[in-house]
Amino acid sequence: MNELFEPMFDTVDMTDSQFGGGEAEKSWKPLLVQEMTKAIAAKGGLGLATPVYNALLQMQEQAQAKPLKSIAKAPKHER
Repeated sequence: MNELFEPMFDTVDMTDSQFGGGEAEKSWKPLLVQEMTKAIAAKGGLGLATPVYNALLQMQEQAQAKPLKSIAKAPKHER
């Protein structure tokens, strides 16, 4: 999740905020991102694991079914 969140924080301009800007922010921002992603993971994450797992499972099932379909369509003398 760090890889997803880091670019998001890179696009936020904090120079005009109460605590933003400067070298200190550049030093501490990676730690902030890391802690935020830990907190999100502790609460169950982003909810992507199940849809990704189901999509991979479906792709695997389709890949395994393709050779069987081609065998079933072949003439009997070629099986």
